[in-house]
Amino acid sequence: MKKWNSTYALLGIVAMLCLIPAWAFAQQNRADVTGIVKSESTGEALWGVSVTVSNAESNFTASVQTDSRGCFYFQPSA
Repeated sequence: MKKWNSTYALLGIVAMLCLIPAWAFAQQNRADVTGIVKSESTGEALWGVSVTVSNAESNFTASVQTDSRGCFYFQPSA
């Protein structure tokens, strides 16, 4: 009976060691930003509007334009 317990304990330790790399990269310091720009008065989507994304800590700034539906999507490079 003790042999089975030690076998399961060893398998559990091996499984946890295999998952450590996944835990290490689970959180990243990046984000995708999406949205829709609409007029306050009419509620219609606005196309061709420049949207600026910035990070005050790193002094990073990037701009994207809305598409024909008023949508924008910013995905920073890795």
